[in-house]
Amino acid sequence: MANKDGDSGRLADTLAWMRAHEWWVVAGFALLAFLMGLAGAWLHFRAEGMTAQLHDLAYLSLRLFGLDYDLEGPDGLPYAPSNWLLQSARFLAPGVLAYGLFRLIFLAVRDMFSLFSISDWKDHAVICGAGERGKRLALTLVEQDHRVVVMEKDEENENLLELREAGIKVVIGSATDPLHQKEARLAQASLVAAVLPNPQSNVEISIEAAKVMRQYRRINPDAGEASIHAHVPRELAEVFENEPPFSNSTDGVQCRFFDHHATAARTLALDTIKCLVPGFLHNPRAPRILIAGNERFPANFAAQILPLLQLPNCGVPEIEIVSDDIDVIRKRLPVAHPQLNLVANLQLEQMDRGQILSCDSLGRCGEWFRRPHDIVVIAFNDDFDSLKFARSIRQLCSGNGAPAMEVIVGLRPTSNLMRLQSDSDKSTTRYGRLVDLIELGCSSQVVFDQTIDRGARSAHENYLESISGDESHGQSESHRPWDTLAEEFKNSNRRLVDHNQLKQVILKADHSNDMIEALSEAEHRSWTAERIVGGWRHHEVRDDAKRLHPDIVPYGDLSEKAKDKDRKNVRAVLAPTES
Repeated sequence: MANKDGDSGRLADTLAWMRAHEWWVVAGFALLAFLMGLAGAWLHFRAEGMTAQLHDLAYLSLRLFGLDYDLEGPDGLPYAPSNWLLQSARFLAPGVLAYGLFRLIFLAVRDMFSLFSISDWKDHAVICGAGERGKRLALTLVEQDHRVVVMEKDEENENLLELREAGIKVVIGSATDPLHQKEARLAQASLVAAVLPNPQSNVEISIEAAKVMRQYRRINPDAGEASIHAHVPRELAEVFENEPPFSNSTDGVQCRFFDHHATAARTLALDTIKCLVPGFLHNPRAPRILIAGNERFPANFAAQILPLLQLPNCGVPEIEIVSDDIDVIRKRLPVAHPQLNLVANLQLEQMDRGQILSCDSLGRCGEWFRRPHDIVVIAFNDDFDSLKFARSIRQLCSGNGAPAMEVIVGLRPTSNLMRLQSDSDKSTTRYGRLVDLIELGCSSQVVFDQTIDRGARSAHENYLESISGDESHGQSESHRPWDTLAEEFKNSNRRLVDHNQLKQVILKADHSNDMIEALSEAEHRSWTAERIVGGWRHHEVRDDAKRLHPDIVPYGDLSEKAKDKDRKNVRAVLAPTES
């Protein structure tokens, strides 16, 4: 039974591959027919005792595609029965041609019908880009009964077949082209996501989409509100977030940024630390984390987990990051920050990919495990590299008697390696916990519904309500409504909400005065870590524009007034816990 399931699975994969590469398959059969005709014509002339030039043979072979048979066999039949090459080619060549013409007509009619079927759509979603992020967004929206249009310039994109089979409409063309925008009815859409691989293109698409959507709503004031979401890394978002159309909401259209790397890192960091908190509560010590990989996820994970690692009665966390491109890490983390030692012992190591993957107990890798790690996070841009390193790490630890640790492997679904998690329980023990980073950071609930930010939004709104009567209300950038709040202040609310979830776990086990004071210190270190990651520095005089703050100091050096703020926050978390 298992073999039958495996055979059917392989057959399904083969058919899916052929559908995704249909025109390459057609071209392959056409080439095969041509070569068979070429060889068959040469055999025919040789049997007749004649010779022919190569261009003549090619001409005769090409004529097979048009049902023209120039060479007669016995009794006037097309070719000799024994010449199986010509006999096969005279059926294969016109068959391939007929199939190709039929498919072209079918696809043209299908596209025309598809465009006609959305000619009156309103309040739908338009996804610009059919890569893995775009596919994930489109499919999750369809699951929620949304009508979806995907715009993609590359008509050979492998994901288009799956999207069409899911009932998603596809427009081939540029999202900045007015004609293609009209075909997708982009102006009438209520949700737009720009998820191309190039972040600059996503910014450009968002600006152009905002123009046409706002113009449509000025003419049609009854049209509903709309939002545009651009997938842009934090570094680039900082450049544009204070510029229109991203700085404000006009004519019912709001432009936002999102970064699936940061969102996935935040979700994974919180879930991981929640599981480890009870152990640190019973055995307080400095958390120790190893992060290996390249591109942007490892740096984002380090930035997200650093504030969460500030736990009561535990020392400063130790974070080691190993990568073959350490410059990517340096761009995201303030490794030279003068106050970094207040919140972390951070070590970066540049190694060649081969050195990292050939991990063994005799090399540098062995030194990483002479003391226990609590978490190992692995996320290379090649899934096979991630799995190989994860297996080496687990073998190394089991071989030298190192304590058990949690190994998390971040994968992208393009290689289908995520099937290991569902197809075999052994994958969990052999590689560690496999995590789909695209699913974590790029679902429609996260991007459009912003479910991950509900708590942070609520916390910010409560804060605005608490200072509504103060003279200082409205005088700071942090006093803006959530939708127009700068990303760094949103991050501050996110950090607070996430760290409060850890406080809840701890306070349920111990809410003594000593623990409240220890948590107050941990809250201050968590806040300090978030500020340091955001580029803030210590200065006696606060200056938000220059990111200077007098409280970026050890907890013991704070004034009692500042300490009371942290204690107040802890007691606010304790109140519902006690009830």
